[in-house]
Amino acid sequence: MTITSKIKIGTISGLSVLIIAMIFSDKAQPSSVELYALKRLQEKFFMAIKTNPRDKIDYYNILLDKRLEELKAIIKNRESNLILSSSLRYSTTAGLMTEIIRSNLLTDVVSPTKEKFKKHQEILKNLDDSYPKDEGEEWKFIQDDYNYLSIYSQQLTDVFGNKIKDK
Repeated sequence: MTITSKIKIGTISGLSVLIIAMIFSDKAQPSSVELYALKRLQEKFFMAIKTNPRDKIDYYNILLDKRLEELKAIIKNRESNLILSSSLRYSTTAGLMTEIIRSNLLTDVVSPTKEKFKKHQEILKNLDDSYPKDEGEEWKFIQDDYNYLSIYSQQLTDVFGNKIKDK
């Protein structure tokens, strides 16, 4: 076997492993460190190739739902050491989404975004209420996410004011 053939086989094998890992990484949770890092890299790549602000908002909508599911899974599995980082990822995603809406004056996505924030706040409130307060201070990070959503909703209202109708 020639060196060229070995390089081709190695490259194909490496790419195959990467493709399989990317497929499985989509379902990765923060507790799966290596797969989750690949998932985050994949998400950043997908966001970087989106040039249209509306496409970015669509993707942030998906990511925000994923971040909430991750937070729910962490709480369900009692992985309190991961609550802070997951909470920060959630609030950062909501903040970036809000900033794109504000900076691009995407009036038509304000109401649906505020509605999503409101629904997520209900879920976060339930998570906060069910989290044992005697096990540490991690519950405060859940409360922070709730509060950040209020701030981001208010920022959208401040920028767009009477241009939108809240439901």
